[in-house]
Amino acid sequence: MRSSQKEILHEPQLIEPDNVVLDDNVFFPQEVEPDLQLLVPPIRPNMAEERILLSDPFLGSSKEDAAEFWRRLETYLEYKRSDDSDKLRLTTAMFVCTARYWYEGLSEERKDTFLHFKAAFAEKFI
Repeated sequence: MRSSQKEILHEPQLIEPDNVVLDDNVFFPQEVEPDLQLLVPPIRPNMAEERILLSDPFLGSSKEDAAEFWRRLETYLEYKRSDDSDKLRLTTAMFVCTARYWYEGLSEERKDTFLHFKAAFAEKFI
């Protein structure tokens, strides 16, 4: 059994893609029996890649480039294909020290959605 076959059998996940490429062959599920399911290994995140994309936590210091922090954060959120609640959760986790105190002092209306929080952040730090 090839190494890739062992991985496929190890921790399979069921998927229903439009098409799947396995060993240079493209399989179109709509052309396969309806009861046939494709097993693929789970996607493991590349931690080095994530570390490069995700910026350091934001301190709220005037020495930091707040616009660059936010740009890198949004790039990471896009990379992760985060929904609004995940975006808000990760963004707030990235705030430490003075920035965390500022976040905790915001009214609920200013931090109830990602867009509201983004506007509050821009108003204060950018």
